[in-house]
Amino acid sequence: MNYKNIRTRPTQFLSVTSLNTVEFDYLLISFSGRWRNYYRIHNIEGKKRKAPLLNPEKDTKTLPTVAEKLFFILVYLKNYSLQEMIAASFGFSQSQASKWSKALRPLLFDALSDLKMTPTREGHKVAQILENLGETKCFQDVTERLINRPLDQEVQEEFYSGKKKTHTIKNNLITTENQFIVYLSPTEQGTVHAKKMADEEELVFPDEIHLFQDSGYQGYQPSNIHIVQPFKKLEMENCLN
Repeated sequence: MNYKNIRTRPTQFLSVTSLNTVEFDYLLISFSGRWRNYYRIHNIEGKKRKAPLLNPEKDTKTLPTVAEKLFFILVYLKNYSLQEMIAASFGFSQSQASKWSKALRPLLFDALSDLKMTPTREGHKVAQILENLGETKCFQDVTERLINRPLDQEVQEEFYSGKKKTHTIKNNLITTENQFIVYLSPTEQGTVHAKKMADEEELVFPDEIHLFQDSGYQGYQPSNIHIVQPFKKLEMENCLN
């Protein structure tokens, strides 16, 4: 997993990081400042130094440059690999992958916050954000991520998604047409239904906006908006007859 080589292949770079190179460089400016402030005071393990580092921009032994550090944490979060796999991809040990992920994740979040690119976690703020963006439509969907099967039987049942014997966690998302994430819900177990998540989040939308969602939200109908859902084949046939 070589940053310099993959950067020369735009499609592959976007695939493994979720960002194109222009977006990556924009984020890198804020991330670099966050890294310098952190590394000046702390080592990679998070322990506070006895004295501030005079040259916090110097290369580290693994992931030498700040760009490589940002690339690593984006790849790690995008692909959610086992640490052994991500360590092998970057050519170092699992323990090093663990240390880097713990150190870099908060810095990435802070950098995104600096750029006002983090989603709101409060449902009542969705309307104001969409209005500020001038959006006339938005999209609602659940993202589902695999987890290791819990050992406890009762916990297994809570996280069982009902699909192909998998155990998952879920988040409800509100996005714009250009895939900007406006809202991110609390994380729920795999058994929780999409409509139940939406009902409990007290989401507020601008009047008359078009909300696109799949049939998993059947029955979720705020009174002030237009719901757009795909028709199932049988429902479409009935409408035509």
